[in-house]
Amino acid sequence: MLQENCYVVSDETKECVIIDCGAFYPEERNAITHYIQKNELKPVHLLVTHGHLDHNFGNDTIYKEFGLKPEVSQGDEKLMKGLKHQAETFYQMQLDTDFPPIGHFFEEDEVIKFGNHEFKIIGFQVNMLQENCYVVSDETKECVIIDCGAFYPEERNAITHYIQKNELKPVHLLVTHGHLDHNFGNDTIYKEFGLKPEVSQGDEKLMKGLKHQAETFYQMQLDTDFPPIGHFFEEDEVIKFGNHEFKIIETPGHSNGSVTFYCETEHVAFTGDTLFKSSIGRTDFPGGSMFRIINSLRHLGMLPDETQVLPGHGEATSIGEELAHNPYMDR
Repeated sequence: MLQENCYVVSDETKECVIIDCGAFYPEERNAITHYIQKNELKPVHLLVTHGHLDHNFGNDTIYKEFGLKPEVSQGDEKLMKGLKHQAETFYQMQLDTDFPPIGHFFEEDEVIKFGNHEFKIIGFQVNMLQENCYVVSDETKECVIIDCGAFYPEERNAITHYIQKNELKPVHLLVTHGHLDHNFGNDTIYKEFGLKPEVSQGDEKLMKGLKHQAETFYQMQLDTDFPPIGHFFEEDEVIKFGNHEFKIIETPGHSNGSVTFYCETEHVAFTGDTLFKSSIGRTDFPGGSMFRIINSLRHLGMLPDETQVLPGHGEATSIGEELAHNPYMDR
C-alpha cells in the first residue's frame, strides 16, 4: 500500500538476490515468485535495507518458496523482531504472518556475492562540510574514487586503508565538480595510487584555483601540492572500470562543469551537488545558474524511478522519491 520497490537482481549464472520484499497482497507475492520460477532463477540472498514493515511484508513467502531468511544490519534487529508490532502501531492491523527469523547480520565492509557479480559502494563522510566520497568496486577488484574531499589525516587514511585492505586497484579519480570540498584529498590519491583527477572542462578554472578557494571560502592557507588535471570529460563519454561503466551526464548549474555519473546496470547515479534528498545545490557561487540547474534536474528526472541517487552531501534517495517530494523536480 506504500508502493515500496522490491528488486530481483540476477546475472548470467541465474543466481539472484531479492532486495526488500515488501509484497503484501497475494498478487504481488505471486508476481515475484512467478518471475523467479519462469526465468529459472536461483535465489541465494534475501537482503533487507532496513527493518520497516513495508520492506518486509513478503519475507514469509520468500522463506516458504525458496528457504531464504532475511539478512539485515544488527542495528535493525529490534525492528525486524517487532514486525507484527509495527503492523498494529502504524497500520492498525493484526497480522498472523509467521515471519522467518533473521538469517544473518551484516558485518562491517561485508561483500554480498551472487553468481559472478559483485558491485560495492562504500561512502566516506569527510571534511568540515561532511562531503560524501565514494569508492566503487566490482568483482574484478578495479575501483573508482569519486569526489575525494578527505581533509583530515584520519579521513585520508581511512580511504587508502580500505582500498589497500580489500586489495582494490583504483583506475579513476572522478570529480563531479571543481569545488574544494570535493577535492581536498586529491593529493593523497595521486601520491598513493598515481591517479590525477578527471573532471569537466567547464570546471577547469575551479580546479586550477583550489588554493584560491581555500583562501576565499575557508580563510585558510593550503600548502597542498594538488595534482594536475589528468583528463577532461568528452561529450557522451563512458568511464569504464572492471565489468562496469559510468555514463557522464552533464548537469551544470551548481557549477559551470558539474556532472553526474550514472551506472545504468546498477541503477545508481552519483549527482554531486546537483541533486540532494528533498533539495538541490546552491547556485550563488561563481559559475552557478538557477536556470541551468533546473534544466539539469529535468534531465535527471528522465532516469528510471528506481535509480538510487548518491549525492555529494547528505543521505541517499531515489529519482522516484525526488519526483514525488522534491519541489524542484518534475518530468
